[in-house]
Amino acid sequence: MTGMQVLIENKKILFGDTELEYYPYYFSIWKEDADHRQTVKVVLSQWADALDSLRSKEDAVYLPYYLDDETCRYLKAELDGEDSVLTDMLVRDAGYDMDLDDLSRQMYSAPEVLDSYVDNNGHYVRATKFFGRYRTEDLIEALRGAEINISNLKFEI
Repeated sequence: MTGMQVLIENKKILFGDTELEYYPYYFSIWKEDADHRQTVKVVLSQWADALDSLRSKEDAVYLPYYLDDETCRYLKAELDGEDSVLTDMLVRDAGYDMDLDDLSRQMYSAPEVLDSYVDNNGHYVRATKFFGRYRTEDLIEALRGAEINISNLKFEI
């Protein structure tokens, strides 16, 4: 067992000490009375499978996490030796059109990446940035064992 832990909270996923914010709305929209964090857990399990495929056949995989109407955020994962290097990207995609039980269409095809966007203050922001570097085996194991933070039961959107 590795020391790395992935914890799912109401609006963020914790990779050890690193936070990844997500928008919970599309993780529960198609499943009435479902806890969106359960759907996030299903998505993270698919990420683990995609990362496992990096070692045998894929150059890169794309891991959707922030689903919205016309743009979404993905982590692009590429191998570097025994490590997975993750880059956070803004892409043109529709979160409402994703099958969260089978994200293979999104994970194994390069999306249309947006270079920048304008934030709420009118500033241009670079949309692609380094997220992290993790030992691939540890990351896969942590994603498969992702836990929902039960101490944070307040449901917010």
